[in-house]
Amino acid sequence: MQAHLKTLTLSLTSLVIFAPLLLMRNQIKTKNNSNSNMSTELVRYRVVDKDGRYHHSYTSKADAVACAKHIGGKVKEVKKEGK
Repeated sequence: MQAHLKTLTLSLTSLVIFAPLLLMRNQIKTKNNSNSNMSTELVRYRVVDKDGRYHHSYTSKADAVACAKHIGGKVKEVKKEGK
């Protein structure tokens, strides 16, 4: 019984010590990953299906054309503001 209690105490102590460190590590990873994976480019092309309904958006015209070809839709270029 005492061995189980000692193991439980050590486990709880470890949790109290290491939990904040793990949380900080995950926050740092999330911050770094979100910065590296996010694109700052704005959407330039939208793909619509054959009925004119929105399907997906792309920053690359080649990707948009490939998608439109795959679904049998069209690529619409997004107009810049003020133009």
